[in-house]
Amino acid sequence: MRYVITPGKKADPADESGKRKIEFLTVTVWPGPWSVEHTAEEKIRSAEFEGSQAGLDAAVAWLHECYKGDMPRWTNIPSILDCEPDR
Repeated sequence: MRYVITPGKKADPADESGKRKIEFLTVTVWPGPWSVEHTAEEKIRSAEFEGSQAGLDAAVAWLHECYKGDMPRWTNIPSILDCEPDR
């Protein structure tokens, strides 16, 4: 299982002026052995979380759920030496 947590900022939908920004985290997971750029879209999962410690805790919990919920997907991955990229 490969993953990346990326921070970001976007306009606050509650602020009509559009000047106020809110922080968020995007978590992306995909099966190895390749980078996300070389993995087929249908094999990639993403979720967005609040950009705070509580959001990070929720992101980590989501990663654990993804891993435990689909163990064969993460454990039956070929070696990078034995396969070609999906793209």
